[in-house]
Amino acid sequence: MPQSPALILVLLGGYTWLILAVRYERKRYIVYARELGAVRVSTDCIEGLIMESAREMAGIKDAAVRIVDVEHPKVRLDIQILPDYNIPQLTEELQEKVKQYVEDTVGVAIQEVEIVVAAIARREETIIDPLP
Repeated sequence: MPQSPALILVLLGGYTWLILAVRYERKRYIVYARELGAVRVSTDCIEGLIMESAREMAGIKDAAVRIVDVEHPKVRLDIQILPDYNIPQLTEELQEKVKQYVEDTVGVAIQEVEIVVAAIARREETIIDPLP
């Protein structure tokens, strides 16, 4: 039974797609070579470390972190800051802290730290109990 070239191309395309789908990894990693072999650190791991570090910094109420490039490590932080903080100074300190923290804890040199000030947190009202 003769087979048409179109059917062969469709089957070949389907086979290629299947191989690519099986080999596709959902997690992304930053990979660096060591003497005993490659080290793969998931971007989820690094993002979690950066988020905790950023949230501990004075003036920052919340942060969302995303590694946007794993080949030339680039980090983006969307932050919510507290009122009455100097934004240029705070963001510069955060950039330096994130870069140094990742280099010290993970051993990866971050090329760029992009900061987006997404919101200024509202002042929380302090309720003082009246004296008896």
